[in-house]
Amino acid sequence: MAQMSESNVGPSSHGEKGSDLTGHKLTNGGSMAQVLPKEAIEFFGRMPDVERDAIFELTKRYRAAHADFLAGKLAQKPINLGIGAYADKSGNTPMMPTVAAVLRTIAEEKIAGATETKGLYLPILGFGPFIQGTENVVFGDALAQDLRANSRLLSCQALGGTGGCFLQGAVLARAGAKSIYVSTPTWGNHLKIYGMTGLSVEKYPFFNSTTSSVEQGKMLSFLSTLAAGTPVSLHACCHNPTGAQLSGGEWEELSDLFAQKGLVAVFDAAYAGFGESFDLDMQGVRTFASKGIPMLLSFSYSKIASLYDERVGAMSIVLPESPNGSNAQLLERVKGNLEAAIRACYSNPPGTFTRVMGRILNDPKLRTGWESDRQSIADEIFHGGVLLADCFEAKGIPSGNLRQRGGMFSMLPFSPEQVQAIETDQRVFMLGNGRINRGAVNETNAQEIANRVYEIWNR
Repeated sequence: MAQMSESNVGPSSHGEKGSDLTGHKLTNGGSMAQVLPKEAIEFFGRMPDVERDAIFELTKRYRAAHADFLAGKLAQKPINLGIGAYADKSGNTPMMPTVAAVLRTIAEEKIAGATETKGLYLPILGFGPFIQGTENVVFGDALAQDLRANSRLLSCQALGGTGGCFLQGAVLARAGAKSIYVSTPTWGNHLKIYGMTGLSVEKYPFFNSTTSSVEQGKMLSFLSTLAAGTPVSLHACCHNPTGAQLSGGEWEELSDLFAQKGLVAVFDAAYAGFGESFDLDMQGVRTFASKGIPMLLSFSYSKIASLYDERVGAMSIVLPESPNGSNAQLLERVKGNLEAAIRACYSNPPGTFTRVMGRILNDPKLRTGWESDRQSIADEIFHGGVLLADCFEAKGIPSGNLRQRGGMFSMLPFSPEQVQAIETDQRVFMLGNGRINRGAVNETNAQEIANRVYEIWNR
């Protein structure tokens, strides 16, 4: 065999050293690079700096600390009270038994090629039985049927509650809205979602963190100054981050103001059934709908069906009653705009877990099973809040009315500096405003949380 000469060895026998066979210069990463105009080189650099998502950054810090604990670098085991997910005493988030059973059936049918589940694209608005089942459970069977009969109700699947809120913003923008008002405080992602759809995000008073109470009077006074047609964001129940709940009388008062001023209600319902009861948690939504107030509702199954990573949600639009008694033409126009927004974004939604929930919602026995599963988790979350309140109060730590809160979240009356010290020194992770996930508290960690927090509170 002839020995290869030195001239035939190397990255290229035709180009200069450090080039590929075409003569293009190679970058350090090994890819081809050419000299580009300045505008192309600087294109991505013109993007604005953005603030990282606080919840996911908190989770990242917790995971790093947990890895250090497992490696023996930390003496204290970190405790995560940040991201909103229920965890049992073992730290796991189990699938609900009813959901798991139906999933097995759906998966077997899908593999077997059953007509309903064989993998064809769903319609743009989503899976019909799921949509109608969601409308029935949200509004109640009678009201949902009445709204549909009068061409006042339109719903679609959404990619979780976040996707539902994004569709709300898209619809509002297409309807000509320039801004939306959100509560102070609110879920941080509301600001990003509505801002990303082109709306200016303004704020109205809602909660006094010093007294840990809703400021109903201030809220009503402020909202009464808004112009007719202004969209206002409302938490249907279990307010995030405060856990505050409006009473039936407060919803009546608020809905009367919306009707009088002609405001547009933009509801977010992520924790229905985790407050007092499902029907009571939906009381505000049903009150507004029955009074003919224009409404957009985002509804999520992430928490209440433990489908966090499956992004199963819905978005409903309730039209006001037409003066001539016919909304059919307007409903079609709204439907066309909603379909256009979805088609341009993700085309049409996923199917498997939507079919699971569709079957559960439309089968009385399965729906009862899901409601029982949901109530079990709701009870555990409430119990976690009571446990922590007991442990805090025994040590003289303010609990921020934990016992009176609904849903997953509550705000502890701690300063940002105290929250930072609790994380840095005691490895208990919560958001900077003191928001904690009560769904992560149980008998195995409540006292430990209180002991660690006391070390900072007692300084």
